Amino acid sequence: MPFADVLEEANTNSTAALYLNFSSGYRPRWFGIPRIRAVCNTINPQIAGYFTTHTQGRFGILAMDFADANQCGLIIKTNFKD
Repeated sequence: MPFADVLEEANTNSTAALYLNFSSGYRPRWFGIPRIRAVCNTINPQIAGYFTTHTQGRFGILAMDFADANQCGLIIKTNFKD
């Protein structure tokens, strides 16, 4: 399930549920060691794009690997009305 689908589910379903989502991934390299840079370069722009267009809502807890200040700022802003 794409990560945006679970964020939409948290935003539109019952407020009685707490959603715990995550934005990690795995691409194996030699000996099963993950390719962290490849995963970050794929997922992080998707997160920034999503929260650039979804500026208000209820998205649950979003655990992130290798988040940057831009992504965190966009997510934090969803908690406040303009």
